[in-house]
Amino acid sequence: MCAKRTQWLCLGDRGRLTERDHSATGVGLRISELARRAGMPIPTVKFYLREGLLPPGTPTARNQARYEESHLERLRLIRALTTVGGLEIGAVRGLLAVLEDPGVTLAGVYAGLEKVGFTALPYPADFDGVDAARANIDALADKLGWDDEATRSGRESLVQVLTTLRVLGCDADARFFLAFAHAAGSVVDAEMSLIKETDDAKAEAMVRSVLFDVLMSVMLRTVRQHQVAARFGD
Repeated sequence: MCAKRTQWLCLGDRGRLTERDHSATGVGLRISELARRAGMPIPTVKFYLREGLLPPGTPTARNQARYEESHLERLRLIRALTTVGGLEIGAVRGLLAVLEDPGVTLAGVYAGLEKVGFTALPYPADFDGVDAARANIDALADKLGWDDEATRSGRESLVQVLTTLRVLGCDADARFFLAFAHAAGSVVDAEMSLIKETDDAKAEAMVRSVLFDVLMSVMLRTVRQHQVAARFGD
């Protein structure tokens, strides 16, 4: 996906491919071959077609169509986002719409990702200390030099985490969040260094962002498991 250029982003207003890659066979793939190469059942492919996540193929006969390598790339993308990425169909649909919009910049792609990543939930009525937690997180953001507008949704989520920790009686100081911020900063610096000025830059950035979120979560749990075993294991 990230190692080669594909044509699956070239979609018209009706969701049809406007530029196709005939490099494989020149005649396209039957839906059975498309499903086999994508590693998913035919009914799943048909579901994505009905939902508009996969553009229609080229009709060849009644109820028959041929599909291109670009359709295969799209299916692999959807599978990565819904399995490893853990995204629901609605979220994937929204991200694909962002990618298919030629007017959306790379910054717009990241903005779309943040809408998927941050879900603003209302605070329980009996939660005390929200204002204090917000003041702590705002001070932390100032210390780190974060952009106020760009990080607003993320900071609000941090307020929720800090407030909840304190309500549950856990030792929680906003300064402890610095370790997480510095670790995340190093990872994102490395991620940003991978961005290249190519036709697939938006797609690659989106895929990396979703999968790197999973990577960070899994890495945190794995390191925690290792240290628990080292400190408290038999």
